[in-house]
Amino acid sequence: MTGEAAEEFEPELPPQDLTDEQLRAALEAMLLVVAAPTPAHDFAEAVGQPVARVDAALRALADGLAARGSGMELREIGGSEQSGSGWRLYTRGAQAWAVRGLLRKQGRVKLSGAALETLAIAAYRQPVTRSQINAIRGVDSDGVLRSLVLRELLAPTGTEPGTGAIVYETTDGFLEQLGVASLAELPDIEPLLPGPEGVEEVLTDPRLEMAPSIEPAPLVWNVDAE
Repeated sequence: MTGEAAEEFEPELPPQDLTDEQLRAALEAMLLVVAAPTPAHDFAEAVGQPVARVDAALRALADGLAARGSGMELREIGGSEQSGSGWRLYTRGAQAWAVRGLLRKQGRVKLSGAALETLAIAAYRQPVTRSQINAIRGVDSDGVLRSLVLRELLAPTGTEPGTGAIVYETTDGFLEQLGVASLAELPDIEPLLPGPEGVEEVLTDPRLEMAPSIEPAPLVWNVDAE
């Protein structure tokens, strides 16, 4: 102990009068780190600006990306009546070939916890829909599901009877990454995951309606790493 008082961390406060350029830069930075489609209200609170101004800036940013043919697009994803819509950056489908090529070039990479959870659910419950994965994980798995499809660890294999929802299964590439010949060689953790009845119970929970339902577009990489 030196007897000197430790300097307390003072968070940086937003400028009182943000210029349009400063607001756009702040939005770009926040959009790169959001974990899910985020409403304009949340961005507005973060920068201390009126929601109407932030909403207009988001729309201008989306139009600007489209006008210059950017490989990224800013989408407003419609939510439920309670949750409203949210904004998030995505890569354009036209550039999926480049993203896929990079991921293949990287070869074996360390997967995030979210990716490992999603793969485990698919491995033990396949074929499985996005909604079922979300119900088991308790969070929106839109981005991580796309990344696993691009890495060719998961693949859409059809649709669910009745709902028409896309179903996903693990691939041969998944087995190769694990170094096993078949799913039968995986450890027995199935009892730890909820069965079909448990998943159905979660899916019918009215609280789930608070989360926006977003079916992932095939082979569209989400720039936010999950």
